[in-house]
Amino acid sequence: MRKLLSAGAALAVAGLIAGGAWYVLTRPGHPFDDARACPGTDLRLADELALTGLPLPRDAHDVHYLAHASAPTGSAKLVVGFRSTGPVMRTWLLANHLVPAPDIDTLRDSYPVGDVGPGADSPGVCGGLPPITAPGVDILTPHPSPEGTQQTVEVTLQMDAQNIRPTTEVFLTVLAGRQGA
Repeated sequence: MRKLLSAGAALAVAGLIAGGAWYVLTRPGHPFDDARACPGTDLRLADELALTGLPLPRDAHDVHYLAHASAPTGSAKLVVGFRSTGPVMRTWLLANHLVPAPDIDTLRDSYPVGDVGPGADSPGVCGGLPPITAPGVDILTPHPSPEGTQQTVEVTLQMDAQNIRPTTEVFLTVLAGRQGA
């Protein structure tokens, strides 16, 4: 009887190991083995951020992204959703020249406000970040890449009465552009 129980236990352990190996080898996984990459992504986040010349804010967390190599001009080449803090986002917007210094304290007066986050028609970013609803601000600006490509950068983030929320969801979208002159 003991031999039968030992053989049964060994068979169960072998089955678990085989099942686990099968799962690891056949699971869909994430593009580039990057848990932040959403299905359909065909570019690495670090490479795309380097091409845009825009690093993520230092405290960015819950980061998820979608990137397409063949994005036509004017469509989203890179969409990154993340969470950050208001003070860090203020510093990041200024340091990356996405908002002129005089506008940083008047975002609600200087840029479109409302339900500004990616809607149902935008490329879906995985990870469960909600669309940015009012009050939110939409900052759309031309931003040259390091190699001279003209690109448009859109940053949407959450506001409170007048300022960026202390903790905010953020969507960074880079639209494919044309070569600069």
